[in-house]
This record gives sequence, C-alpha cells and structure tokens, in this order.
Amino acid sequence: MLTVDTFSELLHALHSAPLDQRHWQRFLTLLSRLTASSSGYFLSADPQNGLAILAEGGRPIGDLTVTAYNQAYATKDPFRAALFGLARVSDPIGVFTDEDLLPSAGLLRTDLYRDLLAPARLRHGTFHNPRSFLSPL
Repeated sequence: MLTVDTFSELLHALHSAPLDQRHWQRFLTLLSRLTASSSGYFLSADPQNGLAILAEGGRPIGDLTVTAYNQAYATKDPFRAALFGLARVSDPIGVFTDEDLLPSAGLLRTDLYRDLLAPARLRHGTFHNPRSFLSPL
C-alpha cells in the first residue's frame, strides 16, 4: 500500500539524487518495488553514443543488453520513430508513457521486443523528451 511515508521516502531519495548517484539507485529500487516491477532504469539515448544506463535499481539488465540494443536496434527502435513522428505534428517536449508512443499490441510484434526486451524481461517505459532531442546531429 502506498502511504505518505512511502512517498516521502521516494521524494527524499529523488531530491537527493543530484548530490549522490547512490540515491538514484535507491529511488529506482523503491519505485520498482512499489510498482511491482523487477527493475527500473534511468537511460540516456543520443545519436552519437547510443543508449547508456545512467542509473538502475532492482534487477540489473547488464551491459550485454545495452550493447545488443546499440548494435542492432538503436536505428530501428519503434519508440524513437514514434518520438520523431510526434515531433512532426506537435511539440514533443514532455513525458510520455510507452503506450502513448506505441500501443502494446504494436510493441509485441517488433523484433526489438521479441529478440531483446522479452528475454531481458523488459516491457514498459516512460520517456522524457527534452528539447535537445530534436537538435541537429
């Protein structure tokens, strides 16, 4: 059950995050536990460097999953395509759930899900799209 104390602990961990990266791990672990998820990640993706794990909590996915994504899926990630599509029709700055970008039925039919996400037990995401996402390469 989510209580005021639980939310207070989450907010305290998040508020402390810029000062100490260990707080991000604590925050993501608490968030995973409260949402009945096996893990939580704060990822960064950019055209030059690909995907990188900035912080993680709960069960780690490991560098092999990130490396596989960068080598085989970064250029054909359906979420990335959806973000670019959104940018063409509206102001894409903000936070989006995976369902906002690609309904589950569509995700389940992708190579990305079948070959990478499902074996790693990953399915749901939330995307923060900053203005810099649209900056020229």
